[in-house]
Amino acid sequence: MKNSMIIYQNKIKTHYTCPCTDCKAYLKVILIFYSFQHAIDKGWGRSFHKDLCPPDQEFVFVCPDCVKRYNLKM
Repeated sequence: MKNSMIIYQNKIKTHYTCPCTDCKAYLKVILIFYSFQHAIDKGWGRSFHKDLCPPDQEFVFVCPDCVKRYNLKM
């Protein structure tokens, strides 16, 4: 399963899903944040790593479990 979250920013709702194929700490709810910084403060990470990003995206948000697992520097 994949972890996901929603960021409400400037009246726009954007849904982000962790790109890994097997989140070890699966959350049963979709978390809601009100800015990129709010999500980062709660442990989510913004990754520009080419192995995690699809070709059409500049970055992806990675769940707190995967930030630790991939040892990403935020």
